[in-house]
Amino acid sequence: MESLVGAGGVYGGWEMTRCPIVAVLLGVALLAQSLGADEHPSGSPVGASGPIISEFMAANEAGLRDRYGDHPDWIEIYNPTDQAIDLAGWHLTNDRKSPRLWTFPAGVRISAGRYVVVFASKRNSSEGGELHASFKLKASGGYLALTRPDGSVAHDFGGGYPPQRADISFGIPRAADGEPVAPTYLAKPTPGKMNRPAVRLGPAIQDVRHTPAQPRPGDAVTVIVRAGRGAALVLHYRVMFGDEVEAPMFDDGAHGDAAAGDGVYAASIPAGKAETGEMIRWYVTAADGGGGHTSRFPAFVATDAPQYLGTVIADPDAPRRSVPVFRWFAPEAQRAQSDEAGRVSVYFLGRFYDNVRVRRRGAATTRGYRFHANPKHQFVWREGERPVGKINVNYRSSLDETLLRPTLAFETYRDAGSFYCATFPVRLEHNGRLEGLAYFVEEPGPDYLRRQGLAGNGPLYKATYLHPQMNDLKAYKKRTRRWEDQSDLRAFFDGIHQRPGPARDRFILQNLDLPSFINYMAATTIINDSDHIQKNFLLYKDIDGDGRWRVLPWDKDLTFGKHWKTPDYGADISQLHPL
Repeated sequence: MESLVGAGGVYGGWEMTRCPIVAVLLGVALLAQSLGADEHPSGSPVGASGPIISEFMAANEAGLRDRYGDHPDWIEIYNPTDQAIDLAGWHLTNDRKSPRLWTFPAGVRISAGRYVVVFASKRNSSEGGELHASFKLKASGGYLALTRPDGSVAHDFGGGYPPQRADISFGIPRAADGEPVAPTYLAKPTPGKMNRPAVRLGPAIQDVRHTPAQPRPGDAVTVIVRAGRGAALVLHYRVMFGDEVEAPMFDDGAHGDAAAGDGVYAASIPAGKAETGEMIRWYVTAADGGGGHTSRFPAFVATDAPQYLGTVIADPDAPRRSVPVFRWFAPEAQRAQSDEAGRVSVYFLGRFYDNVRVRRRGAATTRGYRFHANPKHQFVWREGERPVGKINVNYRSSLDETLLRPTLAFETYRDAGSFYCATFPVRLEHNGRLEGLAYFVEEPGPDYLRRQGLAGNGPLYKATYLHPQMNDLKAYKKRTRRWEDQSDLRAFFDGIHQRPGPARDRFILQNLDLPSFINYMAATTIINDSDHIQKNFLLYKDIDGDGRWRVLPWDKDLTFGKHWKTPDYGADISQLHPL
């Protein structure tokens, strides 16, 4: 098997870091029966005679990343014996009635004292040596079991595992002096490594909301949450980049909560704290009755996660505006940085995104921002469309003063039946003040491909510098399936550069989506784009469909009469293009 690579490091084939915990497991059945449910969540007896589920995460927001760039849930299998175990034919399931729900493929062998990590992503794949089960896990609590080839249960968590929290794993913790312990929460996830000691969490904070949903000038903002009875909750809020303010939350039925003693808590941010267009951010902490264990929401235990929840005071004139308003917030000193990535807040279409990453983008003619959403908190860019992980907002073009050409150009591709990037104008505001007219342009990637009706799992290449001959692999950057080499693109280039004749014709018919390419060229001609063959296109191979390559348009400011400073731009190099 090839090595298995994830965000946590290189997993040697199917075998993980050697680190036995046999002593931890001995006698766990007796202790599990003696511990109360409040001290340790439910767990079935675990012996040391076969593989077990040693750890899993059912709410992976910003933890372990798979090779596709996603953060799916994951399950860790541990071999506590002194002999290697062949897992081929064993199963994992999240359904008690379907013990053989997902089967380990051939070649999955786990050595003594080692680990195997399986992503619960619903991909049902072992491509490239990375295991993906056919199901996902429920963060609200559920069933999880490892079963033998005959379907009998080798290890489960009894009646089921309890509700899970973001980026906190659940499993068998490391214990001091080899004392046996029952499954519980693990604040420091360690996929593929020996588990950390157990941690006791503070009260669970759930169903967090605020009212009014869209506050206007003069409105107080009430934050409402659900937590255990008798907990001590505090609301921490700040306006723009000011100091944090603490306010106790009450469960007395008199502060915007439902009724006294029902576990629903509320506190209000007074009216007038923020002006029109300013943001208010907050988080909630909860301490148990003893005051020794505290929880936080949002948890913010990883860099790529929201630090605050929030909202923006509405602009009364917004309903009369003809274009949507894109608001982003960052200290002026951070905004002044040239191309450095930073963490900012974004408010768009009534949704607040905190601690998102941003960097400046663009080249000679276009400048803009690229915003990277946090995992599991992706951007809603249009109601009814699939949320995306990246969005581009371009605010300047040295050759297109109107900033309308990209929108008109991509709409032309759309109407011609070609692939296109969704593009539309927006009003760009920074820290509540107008920055100018800009335009949103969709980022080509797996989300974009799926919206175009493609599976999105194939190789996607972006042309990165001027090389219209299409024969230099260095001119193309691979955006997806980066664990593979460029042999697929090399084969395509070799095929289209064959000597003209029947063999070349057959190759093009069999390997290029000719109808979509004709539509692409027709639309490109209509918008008068002579810049496309330089580097403003992408190549995609539909490996899950017909196996053909597609040409996808990109960067359309030099269109409708605009060229690169000279009227005959591209007149000669267009003849070099092999297609």
